[in-house]
Amino acid sequence: MKSSTKALAHQLATAVEAKLSESTEQSKKFKKTIEKSTKKLAKRLVKQIKKEKKHHAAPTVDLNVVKAEEKES
Repeated sequence: MKSSTKALAHQLATAVEAKLSESTEQSKKFKKTIEKSTKKLAKRLVKQIKKEKKHHAAPTVDLNVVKAEEKES
């Protein structure tokens, strides 16, 4: 999951930098701040996605049991 978090952070940073580069000049400090913030945001997003998947996980159904019940009816 770390690779997906890093990829998400990179995509976020690229998008923010691209949008802000239209209006301002970027310094190293500016880029570092964006990278740090997007890493935190990516971690939070991945954590929230995991929570939602765990909370909304569909119950598993044994297909053999379902087929047996269909045959009986």
